[in-house]
Order: sequence, then structure tokens, then C-alpha cells
Amino acid sequence: MLGHFPTPRPDELLYSICARYSELMRFPNNNTAAYRLFGKRTSVAVDMPSGIDHLIHEMPEGCGYTAEIVIKDQTLEPLFAPFLPADRLSSVTEDLRGFGSNHVYSRLGINARELKRPKWLRFCPSCVRDDRRQYSEAYWHRIHQIQGVEVCPYHEIFLETSTAPWFDRSHPGKVIAAENVVAEAPERALDLADPKTTILLKIAREFSWLLTWRGQPLGDVLRERYCNLLLRRGLAHYNGRVKTTEFLKSFIEFFSPELLDKLQCPIGNQRISWPLRLLYLSKSAQVSPPLHHVLLVIFLDVTLEQLFTQFDEYKPFGDSPWPCLNPVADHFQQLLVTVDDVKDIPIKRKPGQPRRIFRCGCGFIYSRTGPDASEDDRTRYDSVVSYGPVWEEAFRRHWQDDALTLERMAKNFGVIQFTLKRHAIRLGLPLLRQSRGSRLTSEKIVEKYSKTRETLDLAKETYRQKWLSICEANPTAGRRQLQSLNYYTYWWLKRNDSKWLEEHLPSSRTPLPPPQRVNWEKADEEISPEIVKSVNRIKNLPGRPVRASLAEIIRDIGRRAWIENYLHLLPMTAQAISDHAELLEDFMLRKVAWATNHFLQEGRVPPRHQFEKMAGVRNKTGQSAKVQSAVDSAMELLIKGSSHS
Repeated sequence: MLGHFPTPRPDELLYSICARYSELMRFPNNNTAAYRLFGKRTSVAVDMPSGIDHLIHEMPEGCGYTAEIVIKDQTLEPLFAPFLPADRLSSVTEDLRGFGSNHVYSRLGINARELKRPKWLRFCPSCVRDDRRQYSEAYWHRIHQIQGVEVCPYHEIFLETSTAPWFDRSHPGKVIAAENVVAEAPERALDLADPKTTILLKIAREFSWLLTWRGQPLGDVLRERYCNLLLRRGLAHYNGRVKTTEFLKSFIEFFSPELLDKLQCPIGNQRISWPLRLLYLSKSAQVSPPLHHVLLVIFLDVTLEQLFTQFDEYKPFGDSPWPCLNPVADHFQQLLVTVDDVKDIPIKRKPGQPRRIFRCGCGFIYSRTGPDASEDDRTRYDSVVSYGPVWEEAFRRHWQDDALTLERMAKNFGVIQFTLKRHAIRLGLPLLRQSRGSRLTSEKIVEKYSKTRETLDLAKETYRQKWLSICEANPTAGRRQLQSLNYYTYWWLKRNDSKWLEEHLPSSRTPLPPPQRVNWEKADEEISPEIVKSVNRIKNLPGRPVRASLAEIIRDIGRRAWIENYLHLLPMTAQAISDHAELLEDFMLRKVAWATNHFLQEGRVPPRHQFEKMAGVRNKTGQSAKVQSAVDSAMELLIKGSSHS
């Protein structure tokens, strides 16, 4: 157990705290601090360090640290958490806490993206000055190490690059305290009149807020909100589809290709561009870098705080309930219409505008093209889909009242006089009334309006009967064959009555196989011994040596998906890989031995550089003391062998 551990400072990286601890203890070896804190001689990742549970276990009693607090306050995990599915977020947390292999980068899609981490740790000169004034030393801030953050959101100046590498391959376990490498630097103020600089400041501020937010991930709701904001800007259709070309064109014009390239976020191939991956539900399984989400939010002219906590949904027809517009009902203009039964549908005469149908319990159904521009639009309709029994009963009663003139009756029903005659024809009422001004209607008009338009409900019934007749006449036909027999009927029902159609389709003849549950314990017992056998096979391959690396082991035994994605469920396999997978330095030594045998068989002594080239050790790892010592021994052996011969 540690006798002392530094107290975290505001927005300080865990890497920075470990570096201050190492400086305080003055360890003689670069790897000692990592081993003392995390129980393994490995690098302490700047952004996503693993082994946090071990660190908590080593903490002094009563320090108040928990793994959850450290992950949320001293790592960059809060940047990814709002955009991850719950199961993947749980796996990331387990990786950060765990003692075994760290798969957090692959789970976050960091390795698969072109978004590269900074090469050097960065700092803000003003933050350094404030830290030294308050704490007597500088430290590494989280906000300054985020991909895409080029400015300090608090002091509004550009960040500076230090001499501390993000990752030092020569000394992977070394942690560097900021106070030792951060030098005094002039402050480079931002030109806020420059749109590109303003965007950089917005990016930094969004990440600053994101580091402190502790809400629940929105999941698919986030994509719905993105599309809703695009709808408000006219870059999406009301049926949920994105106007891809217009959206990408506006996006590129807003940021400029130069700025997107600088941020490592070029659009690239527009068919599979990263902004579209954020919007399509079919791409929800793909993890995108937080910077992509931040750029989209800035383009949509909102903040992450508004998006997550204060989202104001754009509704082209306002909130329910809506008024009933039946002029003869006793509840006329009362807010009784609570559910509209048809989704927003773009119409040909008014492209890009939604049409919605509203149904009241009295049977009066009307439609309106939106979006509503004012409150008065809620009391209008474009057309009546169905008048309903209440309206029709009132019409019959008024039509038979000879004391009512057509002019008065038309005013009561909110229509013109000719429309009254059309409805009288439709309802089969006598056309010649005894009221003043009533005239005989021509046979041509009667014939024309006797053929009334079929309502949606009647149309559904008609097409349902047609479909049932097709199914009854072809009892053995499958789905595809039934579609070909009467495609229009199928298409109409698919568009207007999809739920009923699905219930009256034959079952699929090629059902998907039930998902197979993997017995991970049994799989672990089967795979772990194969690891050892595979390593032996690879090392004994004829010809030039092949390294028994993890990639080569996977190629040899298969099970790539299991080993790469579910190794945390295969503990014996993970241990076998850790124990038997060949280290690069060991591979170099094996190649030196192979090159020695090769030249002994040829009976010649090559120059040292030729020997190293044949052995493949003319690289950074090959310059290690252990490998060079093996090369020295090999050259001596070859010289002795040559002299004896």
C-alpha cells in the first residue's frame, strides 16, 4: 500500500498525477512508478490508462478514491461515454479498471480511425502561470490533450507543444511531470474575427463541457435529434431522410476543406463520409470519435448542453392536442385531436413540406400541409378526408329544413353552395328543395358527383379483400411469388396498411437460425492449449524465421473475432498468449541464431553489416544490448569456425 499519493488537481490527467508521484519518490528506474502503481511494468496511457482497480487497492486508507471517480475525473472516458451503447461503455469501463489486456482503443474505434493522437503533450501558457502561482508547479490538463482541441477555452489563446512525447517507445513506462518540461512561452491570442479561429474556440468549449457532464447516453435518440435539427434548417425530409448532397455541401462550406483537413476530419468519399455515419441508424454500431459529434453540433448551431439537457424539438404542426374543425359539432375548435394517424408525407405540389392527417372521435378527418407559421394555422385545413357521421347527420337535418336557404346553410357548414349539392348527391338526398331559390340540378352534375371518392378506410378494406383473395387462390405461394401476382396491391398495402399486411403474409421459408450462445468457459479450455501448439508450429517453420506474434497465432488457429473482441471472457487463452507469444527482442535473437547457421553451412564469414542485414536486426530493436551481444557472439563463432576449416 502506498504511504502517500498526490491529491488530484482540477482537470488533471491520471498520467500527470502518476508523474508527480514518480517525481516525489525519485525512483531510479523509468518503469518503477508504473509497477508500483499499476502492478505491471508498462506504459501509463495519457488518455485511457488501464489497471485502475489495482491503483485504488494500493491507495492509502481513507483517501476517498474510487475507480469510478478516477475514470470520470482523471481520464478522457467522459468524452466517449455519451455516444456509446450501454454494453460497450460497460466494457470500456471494465478495460480501464482491469489488470489484463487493454482493449479500450479497439472498443472506441480509435485504432480504426484516421484521427491520430497528438505526438507531444500540450499546455496553455496562462494555465501554467496560474498553476504555478496556486500549486507551485505545473501539471497536465485533460482539456489540452484532446484531439481537435487547439486552443485553451478558458484563456482563449493557442496551445503550445511541450517536449514530452505522448508515447515514448524507448522508455514506454516513463511518466514525465509537466513542471520538468514546460518552459515559459509567449501567449498567442486568438483572432476572434477569423471564423476558423472562432470554430476552434467552440470546439474547445464543447469538450470542456463534455468532460464535466455526467448524464446518461441518449442512444438512438441522439440521431433523432440530429435529424430534427437538420429538418429545421431544411436539410432533411419530414419522413426522416437526410438531403445528403445539400447537407454535405453546406457542411463543407461552413467549415472549409482546409480546416477539416487540419482537424483530420476530411469528408472524403461522400457516400460513406463520417457526417452521414452519425445520422444513419444503420450505422449506429460504428463508434465515431467525439470530435465528429462536436463538429456536427457546431454546424447545427447548438451546444452539447442544449442537445443533451435542453433540447427543443422542432414540430412542424406544434404540440398536441389539435382542434376539431367540424363546424357543426358541439365541440367545434375544442382541443380533442390528440393522435394523428399518418406520418409526415412530402407531397408533389409542395415539395419539401409535410402533410399530416388529423382524426377526431366524431369521424371528422382533415389534412393540412405544414409547417405551421402561426397559431392561426392550427384552425385551418387544406382538405377533408372524411366528414364523419356527426357532420353527415347534421347535413341531412339541415338539408330537409326548407326554412334554411342554401346561402345560410353554406355559411353554417363552412363551404360554398355548390359543395352542398355535391354532398346531397353523395348522400342520396332529394336535390330539389322547397326553399327559396332552389333550382333543379342537371343530370350531368348528378352523374359526376354520384361517384364519390373512396375514403382511406374503404380503400383499405378493398385492398385487403384483394390480397386475401390472392392468398386464398395461391395457398402454397411464398412472399415473393405473391408480390409478383399483384404488385400494386402489395405496394399499396405496404405503404398504407403495413401492419395488417405483415400479419397476412406467409411465414418466411428461410427463417434466420436462432442465435447460438457461446460457452466461453468451454471455448477457453479448447483454445488455450492451441496457443502453445501454434507458437511451437510457427517457431519450427522451415526457412526464414517467422515471429510467433499474436497476429500470426490468430492466422494459424483462426477464431479472430473471439480473440480480438472477447479475450476478456477467455482468461486462460489471454494468459497463454501473454506467456507464449514471442516478444520482438526474442524474435531478433532467434533470427540471429538462424543467420549464424546459414553462414556456417555456407562456410564463410560475412561482414558484420551483411550479417545483420541477413538476420534482419538492422533496426531500433536490433540495437538493444542483448541483440548486439548475440551478434557479437555469432561473429566470433563464425570466425572460429572459419579458422578451423
